[in-house]
Amino acid sequence: MELTKEELKDQGRRIFLIRQEQNLKQDDFCAALGISRFSLGRIERGEQPIDSQSLYNLKKKFNVSADWILFEKDLGVNTDLVKELETLKQRLADKEEIIHLLKKTAGLCNEVKKMVKNT
Repeated sequence: MELTKEELKDQGRRIFLIRQEQNLKQDDFCAALGISRFSLGRIERGEQPIDSQSLYNLKKKFNVSADWILFEKDLGVNTDLVKELETLKQRLADKEEIIHLLKKTAGLCNEVKKMVKNT
């Protein structure tokens, strides 16, 4: 059975999500799966399906359902929840950036106060 372009893209997106959730760079993820970066890139972009050995490695090493990877069907995975987690992860990153900028601004304000005092 050959997958449609849309099914391949969906499969690639799910594999990309696994790599993101594991916070792994491509090289580390490739080593775990036993594939090249070129192959991983093609898989994640939906240009080629994952081969059976890589699927087995992915399932075993990252404790994910092969059914979910291939067909997005698994009672243990709520794809809406995965999407919501991605949104929350981005919001947290944005908040951390704001906190960093506020701290930097506070530091600059203190420097200005010192300069004003010394004049």
